[in-house]
Amino acid sequence: MTRIKQISIWLIALMGLMIATSAVQAEDYDFKHNGLYYKKTKKINDVTYEVKVMSELSTSINYSPRYSPGNIPTGNITIPISFTRTMGVSTHTYIVTEIGDYAFTGCDGITSVSIPGNVTTIGEWAFYKCKGITSVTIPNSVTAIGEVAFAYCKGITSVSIPSSITTIEQRTFEGCSALKSITLPNSIQEIGNEVFYCCYDLSEIDIPSSVTTIGKKILWECISLKTVTVHWDTPLAVPDNAFDGINTANVTLKVPAGKEDAYRAAAVWKDFKITDPAPDVTPPVPGDGGKLSVYITHKEFDPTWKAATDNVTPKEKLEYTLFWKKTSEGVWNQRNVAWNSVFHTVEADANTEYEVYVRVKDEAGNYADYNKETFKTLSSPPPVPGNGGKLTVTDVTSSGFTVSWEKATDVETPQKNLIYKVYCKKRKLLVPQFMSADLKATLTDKASYTITGLGGGFISPTNDGYDVNVEVEDEDGSSTWYKSENVKLAPATVAVTGVTVAPATLTLEVGQTGALTATVAPATATNKAVTWTSNAPAIATVDASGTVKGIATGTATITVKTADGGKTATCAVTVKEAAAPAVKVTGITLNYSSITVNGDLERVQLIATVAPATATDQSLTWTSSDASVASVDGAGLVTIRKKGKATVTAKANDGSGVSASCLFDVIRTVANETIDGLRIYAADGALRLALPAPETVHIYNVEGSLVRTLVLPAGDHVLPLPSGVYVVRVGERVAKVMVK
Repeated sequence: MTRIKQISIWLIALMGLMIATSAVQAEDYDFKHNGLYYKKTKKINDVTYEVKVMSELSTSINYSPRYSPGNIPTGNITIPISFTRTMGVSTHTYIVTEIGDYAFTGCDGITSVSIPGNVTTIGEWAFYKCKGITSVTIPNSVTAIGEVAFAYCKGITSVSIPSSITTIEQRTFEGCSALKSITLPNSIQEIGNEVFYCCYDLSEIDIPSSVTTIGKKILWECISLKTVTVHWDTPLAVPDNAFDGINTANVTLKVPAGKEDAYRAAAVWKDFKITDPAPDVTPPVPGDGGKLSVYITHKEFDPTWKAATDNVTPKEKLEYTLFWKKTSEGVWNQRNVAWNSVFHTVEADANTEYEVYVRVKDEAGNYADYNKETFKTLSSPPPVPGNGGKLTVTDVTSSGFTVSWEKATDVETPQKNLIYKVYCKKRKLLVPQFMSADLKATLTDKASYTITGLGGGFISPTNDGYDVNVEVEDEDGSSTWYKSENVKLAPATVAVTGVTVAPATLTLEVGQTGALTATVAPATATNKAVTWTSNAPAIATVDASGTVKGIATGTATITVKTADGGKTATCAVTVKEAAAPAVKVTGITLNYSSITVNGDLERVQLIATVAPATATDQSLTWTSSDASVASVDGAGLVTIRKKGKATVTAKANDGSGVSASCLFDVIRTVANETIDGLRIYAADGALRLALPAPETVHIYNVEGSLVRTLVLPAGDHVLPLPSGVYVVRVGERVAKVMVK
């Protein structure tokens, strides 16, 4: 019973710690854009960065959305390839290359997500428990997917892993209970622990021959699993618990033809249902409906085709044979082609008709033919671009540019009959590939073309730019290309609308300088250059930075003018004679250096004499080291307050640091200070009392007549009285005071 109680206390403490930890949240992102949060990961240049998608908050609870209320992503999430933001006067471009750890954890309101082709990494737990997502397409750019990345995405029905992935980390698709199909490419080398744990609807899986490592319990509780297909000629050694959680005796294992006995003898694999395959009598299916495309020149042709598929034979084991011959001949030439080539170059005679087709055959000997193509080679070589094919780009603006070239030559077609096709497209690939949609102009006997209407879109025209090229074609249809150029557009131009100058008026002495500041509007104007001029340089000059100098007495007008638009603003300048140089204080003399007060003084006027008499600033500041003993006003009048010592100082205000002092040693004030904190004295036309306790106060005039009787509480009291001498009795104490 004690043990159970200890465990309960421990669990309660642990839960409290988790709650406390989850409350400590800190922002980890750099900025928010269109509802998503981003963190910069790499600086490419001053205005271009790589970023990753982040969650809004950082927290220690793995399964909760890391967003504040109202900010949790929902619906269709489209992660952009790139985007721009205006930062001050410049535009920054951000390229999304990563989805960070926990980016969308627990965001079960997301229904779909679009991952762009720039993303290389999907972080750990990135889409954990995004129950609304039904399918995921991972682009070929992704090279790493973190563990638990898509775990418990219970709506996902299909996943296609790109060939850029080599490892499926542990628990990546755990709990994807609706997952029915998974495509694993021939690049996968490792399948981690519990990758498809509790994928209840998964009915079949094809493990490629590239896999060298399989973890434990990869198909645990995949209760719908019917077929596992493998491609190793020699059974792969796997952990004893690799397929725990499924009834392997009811799952068919498909193995390479002729390798059934090897698998029946292999540990773990022997527990599957292994049957001899039925004869394969189905031929492969040529890609793209069997279409062949043929690129033709005067001396060769290049047939291309899309890869075929087969119901049994893996695509990498399909065999391709290229057949060709001259139409006038009866014997076919043939050549075997690698499965991943899907094109081949054949030397040919000029102006000759040929026939060509491709045959694809599977491991069982079944075959199918691609469509036969008949064509005629060109009669002459293609044109030769002038100047080695170099293009020249000029007149670059924010929306276009001019491309020029040296005219080509051809052995048959006159130069004036050559056709030039100008292509332009936004950069997406390092090696540009132009399509018919990229054609901007078709020209004859021209050597330049101006392209307009460019700019905008996700790809920054000023950073990624546009690829441009020219194809030259002769009358025979033979063509060749110039050398492609990448063009960065100029930033968009913002016109100046006005300018102001500050200050609007300026007063200077001869020889003195002052700074003027010009502010160009709008703040985003492209060209903020200005010039400064003076209408009277004999009175005041101005330099290129707006610094004005007084030359002679008089007035001048300083004008600032914008280079863009010629907008102007002015400042009125007045130049005066230079003032005489300031004379500093060198000494101060007081009429007293020390005074002893023994009940005979209430006020003392200190008089300061400043030297030299010609000092520019003769003002002083008066201070007392202890104003409760002796205070001083701004004119040097000292008032005696109580017994003690205080130093009264007069200090020059001109910054010279010169000062003089008088020491006041107060032995006794005019009204004696009483003991026990009781004070009776006169000041400023009034009787002043400081009572440590409630007292009855009797006030008599000098003739002995009672003037007033007061019952006063403890504290300070001020009693205005006519000028004269009074005798004041407080309790058993009596004091004589003079009120002035």
